[in-house]
Amino acid sequence: MPGDAEQDLEGMQTMRTLARNMIFLMRSISLGKEKFGIPDREAPVATNYIR
Repeated sequence: MPGDAEQDLEGMQTMRTLARNMIFLMRSISLGKEKFGIPDREAPVATNYIR
């Protein structure tokens, strides 16, 4: 029913914790890119298993 989600206190706490952790991760990635840059990519190597 509409409004049931607000009554689920454990679910609301879980979502708040998830949001805080996601914000932390996104900020950490952003700071890491500023400080260290993005790693160089290697050229892909394809393996052909059919001979």
